[in-house]
Amino acid sequence: MRKTKSKIIKQNIQMEELDPSRFQVSGNLIRKLGGESISNKNVAILELIKNSYDAKANKVEISFNDVNTAGGNITISDNGGGMDYSDLMNKWMTIATTNKSKAKKNGERTIIGEKGIGRLSAESLGKNTVLYSYPRNESTGYKILFDWEKYQSENILIDQVPNQTFRFPKTKERHGTMLEILNLNHDWNDKASQEDLLRDINLLNPINKPLTDFKVIPKINPTLVSVPIIKTGFLKKAVYKLKTRLSGGISVRYEFIVKDRKKEGLFTLDRKLKCGDAVFELYFFYKSPRYLKDALGIEISRADAKEITNILGIYSGIKLYRDNFRVKPYGEPKNDWIGLDVAAHNQSILPRNNAVIGTVHISRSKNQEIVDTTTREGVLYSDAFTDLISFVQTSIFRIFADLRSEVESHKKKAKKRAKFKKQKTKIIPVVGIPELKEDTIFELFGKYDLHPKIKEVSEKLFRDGYFKLAIQSSLVEVIDHVKEKSGRPKKIVNGKQKELDGDELMQKVFGCDGDQIPIIKFNDLSTSLQKAEQRGLMYLYKGIVGVRDKKAHLNFIQKDSLKTIEYLSLASLLMRLLDENAT
Repeated sequence: MRKTKSKIIKQNIQMEELDPSRFQVSGNLIRKLGGESISNKNVAILELIKNSYDAKANKVEISFNDVNTAGGNITISDNGGGMDYSDLMNKWMTIATTNKSKAKKNGERTIIGEKGIGRLSAESLGKNTVLYSYPRNESTGYKILFDWEKYQSENILIDQVPNQTFRFPKTKERHGTMLEILNLNHDWNDKASQEDLLRDINLLNPINKPLTDFKVIPKINPTLVSVPIIKTGFLKKAVYKLKTRLSGGISVRYEFIVKDRKKEGLFTLDRKLKCGDAVFELYFFYKSPRYLKDALGIEISRADAKEITNILGIYSGIKLYRDNFRVKPYGEPKNDWIGLDVAAHNQSILPRNNAVIGTVHISRSKNQEIVDTTTREGVLYSDAFTDLISFVQTSIFRIFADLRSEVESHKKKAKKRAKFKKQKTKIIPVVGIPELKEDTIFELFGKYDLHPKIKEVSEKLFRDGYFKLAIQSSLVEVIDHVKEKSGRPKKIVNGKQKELDGDELMQKVFGCDGDQIPIIKFNDLSTSLQKAEQRGLMYLYKGIVGVRDKKAHLNFIQKDSLKTIEYLSLASLLMRLLDENAT
């Protein structure tokens, strides 16, 4: 170390100034920001598609080449502006560069990427990547080879890994970027994976606001994999259409359409929301021609009913979009971030996720307090995001429910809803968001060996702080498991079969009084003590029905993370008892 100068400070201690200290970055950071940060392979593909959009491409092609062989690869190519040598070195090769966050616009387009790490999605997809850049209006192109495994070498720093770089001649007319991903990390050969990716690509931009200047072309064998695309005009088949617009955090304008009749209104919330301006659109469908005719006197063909059922089976739910690009995982199957299904269980006038297509629109400029996570899956928990959920819940639980009940006033569920309409329209407090997170509790969650299905439906909600929704989802999963293991018992109502639920379901499945033989037995029931055990466990299952209904019906904040784990543990125990004893 080089000595520079010395200083005498208080207490006559002599301090010797050394060279400045600087951070060094381990090559392992590439893996941390790539494969370990992006757990979902589809998200990695979608991030690279967004990069093409930011590069002003109007077309991006994704090709899966021989993915059923060891030499399979994925190529992602676009016709954007490409990158010259300076851009490659100073932007693409600089991790977490601020060039996108500073330049919020690229021409007329809003920049989608802002963290400067989306390019590392390539590392999560394969062990090797070849980058080809064709800068617009230039006669020279560039090629860079990346061997991501080299960054995992012991004690190596990022800037110590050489990436071979080449220059080659090209025509000035050719422009864009191509990534060739080799030695793939994931299996893309199964039909389910490819269909899931096609669905995600089709949902990348809003169904009701498709981009006209940007097209994604996935090249997958159409004879093996096919996912229907929502055709122009499909949304016109919705029975009810609701659009609400939040302005200034306090004013909500709504537009409700049914059978070509429109009702509009404007009201002021009882407090100002912190989420910023937002737009919510909801399309509600009746899948049964009989129910539709009964509710509104409208008749549809069997072909239309089949199309509606098929499309909703793939695309239903409420999705979140920022600047017309989807933010996952909101609206995924079992991601009931708005709490629709639980609420609809108590008020049937409310829609379930499987009957709606919904979109929530926010923007980078107007919703700066709602921030994407570094992993590109979800947004950071904040008061702003909580308020956004409250806005959507208010739109559905108050506006949609009240207006639908007016139209279907002859139905029992509408008459039941009328009791609530006398209440002043207020913000619906968001359900299940805590005020703080406890890292030690999260670590404890990871140590619990929860039943796989309980972990699947609750872990993401718990770690994101949605404690109440985590409990609700787990209890609903237990009840669904009871139905599945017991063969879904039914009863006759008005001459038709109806699946049992709630207390009645538990009594049918576990009851052992008198001559009743339970569908699921926890013992031989040969002694009074064994029958007492059977009844006790039955009351446990009945109890979770009551807890589910109470937590769904009341709006309150669940703050206790430890108590949440205890609820999840109870749900896990009940799931395992079913697995062990149901034949």
